[in-house]
Amino acid sequence: MDNQKSKSYISSLLFFILGSCGNNPQKVVDPTNSTLSFTQETNDGNILNAAAKEAKAHNFVEIEFSKSSDVLSKSALMLLEAASRQANQGGQIKQIIVLSWADEEYPSKKRDKLSKEQISLAEKRNLAIGKYFESISSIDVDFYNMAERPNIVSRWFNMTDSKLKNSLIAAGLPSTGEEFKYSNKASRAVILFKVD
Repeated sequence: MDNQKSKSYISSLLFFILGSCGNNPQKVVDPTNSTLSFTQETNDGNILNAAAKEAKAHNFVEIEFSKSSDVLSKSALMLLEAASRQANQGGQIKQIIVLSWADEEYPSKKRDKLSKEQISLAEKRNLAIGKYFESISSIDVDFYNMAERPNIVSRWFNMTDSKLKNSLIAAGLPSTGEEFKYSNKASRAVILFKVD
């Protein structure tokens, strides 16, 4: 995509950003999509909306990785930039929450663990997103590896990791070995923005 088209998409996105308001978390969608819109999550997005509400996020974005890769695509970088701009319109970004999946769904109760390779892949995706934000600011970024279930200590003390993952499960998060009620999250990451 050439630079002129990128500027056009960004300008269109800013128009939607400036025109949007409301108290519910907003999702930033792919600006290269011809049906560009800035909208509240609906249908299978209930999962993401639940996570955003649980975290008291202003807005969020979902990006996709190529299979077995932790490299951020041009489209993913554009989405991260657009979501950052939108969050800054709502106030100063105080925290970013990153949830990264492996190439398999979240582990189910029946399959308590994914392979070490899958856990490592989700961690590498977290790191790639973290490096992006590190390069543009010094905002606090919290990472959640969605290839791992909360450990016993986290569950027992109902820590943030456990609360957030449990809110996703309650909203219908697909997991390994289950039929999907909503679209899957394998090979994806969700980034939540909290503002002052």
